[in-house]
Amino acid sequence: MMTTAAHLTTDELDAFLEDHPTPRATSHLATCAECQMMVTLDREVVYHLGALPEHVPSYRFADGVMARVTVGHPVSAPVVVPATPRALAARRRVLVAGGLTGAAVAGAFGWAILNPAAALGFASPALQQGGHALWAGMQVGLSSAVDQPVLAWVTDMVAAPMRAIPILVGAAGAYALALTGMRHLLTEPAHHARG
Repeated sequence: MMTTAAHLTTDELDAFLEDHPTPRATSHLATCAECQMMVTLDREVVYHLGALPEHVPSYRFADGVMARVTVGHPVSAPVVVPATPRALAARRRVLVAGGLTGAAVAGAFGWAILNPAAALGFASPALQQGGHALWAGMQVGLSSAVDQPVLAWVTDMVAAPMRAIPILVGAAGAYALALTGMRHLLTEPAHHARG
């Protein structure tokens, strides 16, 4: 006879009763009389439960139950989950890594303050290249946006500023209306004094 640890689990029994047995369950049932008896008993229970008539409670059942229910004040107790050794080790690693990173950044700033010429010597090429890259990217983005046929009306407005004036005035008016609306939404209502 097999040990209890090797018997079928409830999930395996359910799968067997639903005609989806696992290979382990099939091979185990071929040799275990205890699990064969369990499958037979489970089949009987399922059969008898299926033969029961369906019970539909009256429409007043829920009202009757809810009339007897008393709701107290809910108490929310903090759930304290004990930290596992693995979680504590992860926290330590994060704290150590954060401390080392902070110390490295503070040390770099301290060195830069004490040696400004050397720090600028390191940083100047990077800042110059970054500025050039940003400017080139902006130029490329603007030139490709202007060349799009969808934005032809923008280039036409820039070419003839008189066409842009009505749109700019309309946009300014919409902005003013939006600010006024926001002001009304954000101010507290006035409490009228009764006299």
